Amino acid sequence: MKRFLLLLVVVLVSVSASASELTVDIKSTLQSKYMWRGVRVSNDPVVQSEVLIKKGIFEVNLFGNIDVTNENDNGGDFTEMDVTFGINKEILGGGILLRQVNLLAGISSFNYPNTDTDSTVELYAGFDITLPMDIHSKTVANFDIDEVEGAYVSQDFFKDFNLVKFGLLGRDCTLVAKPDIGAGWGSQDYNEYYFNEDSHGISNWHAGLSLMVVNDRFEFGPSVSYTDLWNDNIRDNVADDENVTVGFSALYRF
Repeated sequence: MKRFLLLLVVVLVSVSASASELTVDIKSTLQSKYMWRGVRVSNDPVVQSEVLIKKGIFEVNLFGNIDVTNENDNGGDFTEMDVTFGINKEILGGGILLRQVNLLAGISSFNYPNTDTDSTVELYAGFDITLPMDIHSKTVANFDIDEVEGAYVSQDFFKDFNLVKFGLLGRDCTLVAKPDIGAGWGSQDYNEYYFNEDSHGISNWHAGLSLMVVNDRFEFGPSVSYTDLWNDNIRDNVADDENVTVGFSALYRF
């Protein structure tokens, strides 16, 4: 926890030093279960809250997970509290095939109060690439430098489809469909720690869809996602290799 608080102080000082306009997004999501990189963290409903602070190229993300039920004797308690400090900087724009390329880099501290799970720290780096038709390709390599000392690489593709415009609460809103698909690769140390699999390779893939009401201040709507473990050996080492998660999220932007 001391490391968590120290990192939080550092990132808030760094963000406040930027001269750009500050934006704050507050988001809360009710999920039927908690899936993370193919790992089923909880098979019962959870509430996940996030605060995303942006100023210039700097980003701070605060994340918390609360178990809704008392199935794991943690009903109403935080079981995860994370903080991420990073940069998101455009390094290329205006191309025909690569319409925009953003560099992503930073550090994340993962903390698990009220559980027996050890805290850990990851460094990450990657690219968010805007392709033709506004398709996004996001590739991020995560390097655990503490508890796991392994690497995880995620590749995701996503695109927003504006379906219909309408008025709500005196504001112009758009109904937006947000499909996504992606996969994750783990190093030998990473897969051994999380899946008891002594080899590197693709560990999981997922596909999802959310249907959101969006305007300049708020965003809310339902979502559904499917997660499947890729490696046969990994599938044999877990109780449920396929999972479907449904949820509802609401975001407000200051």
